[in-house]
Amino acid sequence: MLLVAQKPPNFIEAAADYRAVRSLADGASIPELQEAGLLARVKLAEIAPHLGVQQVRDAEKDLTALVKDRSATNNMGIRKATAQAMVQLADFALNEQPPVPTKAIAHLIGLERYANEQMTEEMRYYWAISLTKRAKILHTYFPDDRLTAIDLYNRAEQWLPMSKDSAARDRLVAQAAMDYAETLMALAPPRRAEALNVLNRAQTMFRRLRNPNLDPLFAQLNALRTRIEATPNPS
Repeated sequence: MLLVAQKPPNFIEAAADYRAVRSLADGASIPELQEAGLLARVKLAEIAPHLGVQQVRDAEKDLTALVKDRSATNNMGIRKATAQAMVQLADFALNEQPPVPTKAIAHLIGLERYANEQMTEEMRYYWAISLTKRAKILHTYFPDDRLTAIDLYNRAEQWLPMSKDSAARDRLVAQAAMDYAETLMALAPPRRAEALNVLNRAQTMFRRLRNPNLDPLFAQLNALRTRIEATPNPS
């Protein structure tokens, strides 16, 4: 069988394409073109770390303006692009040296409020992203607030099944379950039984989906479950 090596992504060419779409959509009144322009700005921001420090700064300024100037709209494509911009701004804050977790949390709270304006299936997904990312930040940077993180994970777990079916949603379910379990195990004493229950619920969903593309995530869930099962019960 002939194996063909995949070309590495050319971020410079991709950036040029995104800038061209953004320029084309600038000032457009057609919603579909507006959506394409917003998505191009978000995609350009996503690859900015591969282009240099100045490009990251420019992308952060651009997304901040995008979020600040957003207009009320029922166009779900535009709303999803705006929500994704908020997620990217939070990621920028966490990737700063040193990370600025409070800045990331502020962006995520803004995302939660934005999603709440129209809680459609699509926006429930972004609402859950806000909760799970905030929980992860609390676990990582503010260990004294891990009980709050657990509450956020619990709320996200309840809402995720009501968001739109997608591979991204299923990946978020798996990652959130693993992070939720890790947070439960980080408490003193560890909540081993609760952590196993969280993983069991996620595994049950994955078995029901029967999607081979999710097998790597299912394997990660199994590995974490095995590790937690091997942890002695707190006395």
